[in-house]
Amino acid sequence: MIVTCFYRSSPLPTLLAGSEPEEFYAFCDQDDVWSPQKISRAVNFLQKSSDPHMGLYFCRLIFVDSNLRSLGLSPNPRYLDFGNALVECDPCGCTMVFGSKIRDLYVQGKPYDKFSHDGWVHLVATAFGHIVYDAEPQIQFREHSANTSIGHKLKTDPVFRLKFRVKDLLQRLFQNNPIVDFLIQGEAFLKTYPDMPTNQRLLIEELFHLRKPNTQRQRLSYIFNSKVHFNDPLEDWLPI
Repeated sequence: MIVTCFYRSSPLPTLLAGSEPEEFYAFCDQDDVWSPQKISRAVNFLQKSSDPHMGLYFCRLIFVDSNLRSLGLSPNPRYLDFGNALVECDPCGCTMVFGSKIRDLYVQGKPYDKFSHDGWVHLVATAFGHIVYDAEPQIQFREHSANTSIGHKLKTDPVFRLKFRVKDLLQRLFQNNPIVDFLIQGEAFLKTYPDMPTNQRLLIEELFHLRKPNTQRQRLSYIFNSKVHFNDPLEDWLPI
């Protein structure tokens, strides 16, 4: 099944919850351009994996403008694990194809708990299933005036990324009790799946500790020994 629209004008409660059972599911944004073999290639990758129905496929993408002129490629990820999924969703939702068991786990979450639908799928797959990554781009991700994404700048412009991350660093370091979207989502994820594997549970609890007041020193030391990590090396030096 291809999920082509959302209801209640929100990207969170999707048609997945009321869909008929299928083997594989994919998110489809109306303004992006897929390669002709995108679905068949994704299914082929998943079927070759250890458990196709517990797998999440995603691919590299090409950033393009409204006229489909290339703006650059998304970088290949360094990490594909739960420790990365907790703090960022590197897989773009429009590149995802995932199995039926991932879908069944996904719909157990409440729509308002999900900071992003693709981020929640990413968490589910890394906590309970596995990731299948395709380094060959199969989609052109269109960025235009009606699209608020700054993804291509963060991923392809080092100067823009440095300015953005330094500003983020200052906010994180000097707020006594930062409330960050991914921490809220992580807390909701733990409540939704209390029987998740122990290692994943411990990672979430470690993040929660950093929300306590006056933990600047712990945040600084956290980056040296945590299994929670970003795909951008610069961000690994930005305490949560």
